[in-house]
Order: sequence, then C-alpha cells, then structure tokens
Amino acid sequence: MQDLGAGGITGSSAEMAGAAGLGVIVHLDKVPQREKDMRDYDVALSESQERALICATPQNVEKIIRIAEKWDLRAAEVGVVTETGKLQMMWDKEIVCDLPISLIDMELEYDRPQKKPHAKKIDDHVPYIGSKADDIENVLLKMSSNPNISSKKWVWRQYDSQVQASTIFKQGNDSGVIKVPDSDLAVGITADAKPMWCSVDPYWGAAHTVVESVCNLASKGIKALGTTNCLNFGNPENPAVMYSFSKAVDGITKACLEMDTPITGGNVSFYNESPDGAVPPTPSIGMVGVAKDVSKILGSEIHAGDKIYVFGNENWGLEGSEFLRYVMESKQTMLPELNFKHARSSIKQAIDIRKEVKWMADVSEGGIFDCILRMIPKGHGINLFCPEEIHWTSFLFSEEAHRFIVCCDKEIHLENAVLIGEISEEEIFSIKKEDLFSVDFEILKNAFENTIEDIAEL
Repeated sequence: MQDLGAGGITGSSAEMAGAAGLGVIVHLDKVPQREKDMRDYDVALSESQERALICATPQNVEKIIRIAEKWDLRAAEVGVVTETGKLQMMWDKEIVCDLPISLIDMELEYDRPQKKPHAKKIDDHVPYIGSKADDIENVLLKMSSNPNISSKKWVWRQYDSQVQASTIFKQGNDSGVIKVPDSDLAVGITADAKPMWCSVDPYWGAAHTVVESVCNLASKGIKALGTTNCLNFGNPENPAVMYSFSKAVDGITKACLEMDTPITGGNVSFYNESPDGAVPPTPSIGMVGVAKDVSKILGSEIHAGDKIYVFGNENWGLEGSEFLRYVMESKQTMLPELNFKHARSSIKQAIDIRKEVKWMADVSEGGIFDCILRMIPKGHGINLFCPEEIHWTSFLFSEEAHRFIVCCDKEIHLENAVLIGEISEEEIFSIKKEDLFSVDFEILKNAFENTIEDIAEL
C-alpha cells in the first residue's frame, strides 16, 4: 500500500512497480473521480488528498473493495502489474502513456554538495535594561504585542474544536487532547517549529524542536510515542541550504533517539524561495502520545490564592529568546544548551505530577511571561516573586529548554520546584524583587489577545 502523494497515481504506481523491478498498466478511466469531464492528464497527475494505491492478489480484490465500501470509501480495480518494466497508462482502451519506469523512478541525488554558511559579523552588545517602573512596563507591553507569542485565538476560533464532544484541551494550549470513546485513554497531539533557532544552528534548533514537542505533551500528562515531520527548506542545489537541511535531519534523528519518539513518517518541501531568498530552515515537528487515565490529567479551575511554581531547567539564560530578538533587536548567534538526560528527567517529573496540579505548561517562546498571559483567568492577576540572583528580564523571558510552570492549590513536592508567585483577585501584574512593581494586567492581556486580529484586519 502506498499513499498518492506528489505526482498522484503516476508517481505512486511507478514507485511501487519500480521497487520490484516490474512494470504496471493503469486504466485511468477506472480511477474513481469526483469531477465530471476529467481528462486522462488530470487523473494521471491529480494529487487529491487521502488516497492510497494497493497492490493485492486477484483473489483479494473483492474483499478489499467490500472493506472500503463498509466505510463509505470509493475503491476500484484500476490496473495490473506486468513484467515489461514500463509504466503504461490507458484511457478509453487507448494507450496514452508508455514510458520506461526507470525514467520516472530514477535515483535521486541525496548527497548534494554542502557548505556551512558564513557566520555574519554582528554586534553582540545587548543594551542594558534597568529596573525602573517605566522600563519594565514598556518591555511588558511590547512583549505582550509580539506576534510570535501573542494569542492566535483570532485564527483558531474559526474552526470547530469540539468534534464528537471528546476534546479535553482545545486550542490555545500546548497540545490538543481528546478522550478515546469507551475507554480511560486520552490521545495528545502537538506541532512545533523553531525557524529562528534553526537559522542560528540547524542541528540544535531542530533538536530543540523535538524536545519542545515532547514537553508540550508532557505538560498535559501525555507520554510522547511517535513523531512526524515536514521539512521546509530552500533550494537544495544551494550548498548552504543543503548543509542546513542535512544538519537539521541529524538533529531530529539525535533528539528522537534520545527522547524515544520514533519518526513514523513525514515529508520534505524544497525550493521554498522568493526574490528575497530562501525561507529560514523550518523543520516542523508533529507528535502524538497517550495518557492511560484521562481522569488524572484534567486539571481544574484557577482561583485567587493558588500558587505558581516552576521546575526543570535551572539555567536562566536569554540566548535565542524573543526578548532579545524583538525588544532588544539583537541578532543572536547562540542557543540555550540542551541536555537530553536532564530533559528526560524534567519531562518524567511533569507527567508524574500532572494529576496534582490545576494547570501546567512548558516554558518556550516568550518565557514565563507568555505562560502567565495564557494561564491567568479573566478578572484575576498575579503577584510574582523574582529570585534575588536572577535579573527580572531573565526571570520573565528566558526560554531555556524543559522548564515547566504549574498552578496548584497546595505545595508540590519536587526537588527543584521553586515558588514564584500567587494568583491575585486583583487584575494586576506585579513583580517583587528589591522593590515592588505593578501594572494593570488587563492592559497586557488585551495586547496579547488582540495583536493578531489587528494585524489581520490591516
């Protein structure tokens, strides 16, 4: 069985027969069609989604068709395998294509020339931001309206998230989670991409993307089980693009092996370019996992007085952060360190403690600040306690990997958990360090919620 991807039934039938050193005859006029008056050319190259080509013995053809009909799927016998080594396609009893399969199923050049891109000389100096109230408020407002971290509600609210009423965690969360009918199981689904990090270092940027996907699932109590990908790059004939692609694949491989999340499939999209150049290296990761007992991952409503803890990664660097990129306008050449052993430990802690907390997220783009904007319910605020040894910008905006933030109504018993705040019944955002700073939380929340919609309506 093979899906009909690029090239439609032409590509799929040629690949299937070519892999066996054989040929194939395809009767294009017998292929199920939804549109009237389709030409042989249209049917041969159609890439309509969710179709598969099956090679079966003659005695099993009718069984396969009956199975398809049971599920209201259209199926038909459309061809036969031959020993000719040719792809022959027929339309209304006439041969309309007669080509050697070797011409279509020729070997690709997988190992193209590679060249590491020249590192751009940049000013590594990052302007200092003080702790005056005006400094803090301006930064918080700018980060709240950063399109990369602001709410995507304007997009996702246009789609149905309650199919069959099985949705547990819907849009706006790190992962979507649905309950499996007639069981205690829950299935989690997430997708992630970090093109800016992959532009800095394609190997570690891609590896970080995999680990963040595992963390997305873990924050909802889901153990990751399998991975897919969509690898988006520019022209592979450009040695610098091919270098980035090769390194990204290596990074994904390493991370999937370390996190025990095997690749089950995926696709590659090359030649994504415009007159301005290639897209940044964008390996997108999709991941699924399972929780065995859905009752233990549901969480509960957040109230004033609930405590906020962080645990996991204990580094507070700003490398690769949206704060440096968007607020400080600093071009970055380094990413946060990624320790797979420590990541596995943090992720296990997150899954184990999920049943004891009301809300949990993994810290990524936008740091703790982004999590707070998503966590606090309407009509409430937060009082944060910034550790003395950490600058407030690192405390709020560090994007170090495998750090988790939780909200709960009791003390949590984790070795490295740190109490960093408390839910307030006043709609304020306050940070206590040496002094106390506070700002109207509703102003920050409105900027966070409305930025994408404002951009879309321009």
